[in-house]
Amino acid sequence: MYLDKDGKDREINIRMETRSRVKDSIPSWIKFSVQAPGEIPYSGIYYDPPEEEKYVFKHPHTKRPKSLRIYESHAGMISMDAATGSVSRNLDNPLLVVPLKPSVAEFPFSKKEEQSDRLSNLAGAGYQAFEDAILNKLTKTAEKQQK
Repeated sequence: MYLDKDGKDREINIRMETRSRVKDSIPSWIKFSVQAPGEIPYSGIYYDPPEEEKYVFKHPHTKRPKSLRIYESHAGMISMDAATGSVSRNLDNPLLVVPLKPSVAEFPFSKKEEQSDRLSNLAGAGYQAFEDAILNKLTKTAEKQQK
């Protein structure tokens, strides 16, 4: 719809005819769209209000930092077992992993009982069993390839 000076409204839609089909869409420069009751498509409304009716932001936008900021990252695979958490030997098949050194450093404070922690965390125990099963399969495959 286009709201003109007379107060009448007009819909603004674009109809694109291609070789395979006809597509109706709303122009990308439309800032407002409505959906008529009981209908699925939306209709674009063009409305250019006077300056005194336009919204004014209360706070300025934050300034862009001078350098790149990374707020979140995802480590693909984290494991206490260096054999499943790093690729260091067979680069032809990255699933067959034999580490040169552990990827997790020892902490200076005393460790808690690992077994009781693993048994109390059922999800962790299940995941550890899953990792062990995969590691066994990979080890067997590596032995077959070496023969």
